[in-house]
Amino acid sequence: WILKATQTFSMALGPFVGGMLAVWIGMRNTFFTAALSFLTLLLFFLLYRDKPLHQPRHSGPADHQFKGRLAGYSDLPTLKVFAGLLFTLTVINRTFAPVVPLIITSYLKDPVQAARMAGLILSLAAFAESFSSWYAGRKVISVSPRQLLLLRFSFGLLICFALTFAKSSSDLLILRLLLAFLAGGTLTITYSLANRVIPSGQRASSFALLSSFAMLGNAVGPLLGGFMASFYLHWVFLGNAFLYIGLFCLVYQTVRE
Repeated sequence: WILKATQTFSMALGPFVGGMLAVWIGMRNTFFTAALSFLTLLLFFLLYRDKPLHQPRHSGPADHQFKGRLAGYSDLPTLKVFAGLLFTLTVINRTFAPVVPLIITSYLKDPVQAARMAGLILSLAAFAESFSSWYAGRKVISVSPRQLLLLRFSFGLLICFALTFAKSSSDLLILRLLLAFLAGGTLTITYSLANRVIPSGQRASSFALLSSFAMLGNAVGPLLGGFMASFYLHWVFLGNAFLYIGLFCLVYQTVRE
């Protein structure tokens, strides 16, 4: 949880710091912050130490068990549902990154001011998403995860439709924050549902597979967002609204209490 919280916090802080640096040192000079990667490499060399493993590797039985787990995935139909949920949810989340700065520049003609506002929107939305995930993790203990998903997909559908009619940067900021607060936390709920359904002996490999689908969504999301934005910028939000409709129907038909 500490590592995940640190990762979420850095993702939320990054766009805000980038927007501020664009104001202070110029947009082109912000690329020099990539030198922080060298600091990461240095900390890794100085602080990390491998711990030797003294367990012999039995390749035969392990390989047979791995092939058996792969074949057993077909016996878990809910795993396919969760994989589709995680993939689509991450696609929706990642479509905003390439589109929000473009929409802001259509509202604000000053590029520095536009960069600052875009960084503010992306950062505040990430903070709101983090809070929503924490809140969802607490509510999923006492409330049906299926009901939480259906409710959040409904909010996401309505807010994405509203985003297609945003006329100013303030409208975009308010609606994007509402989307993060009300429709956020769906990834946490989906993993919680998977944890309840997947047998304990298959959880490690199953969650690894689910994480792969989530990472694939991170790669497809910006491509899909850029493709829809090439026709009309606000079509990204309309496309996300239809994706929320698909998610709602999928959960309503396949996930049971």
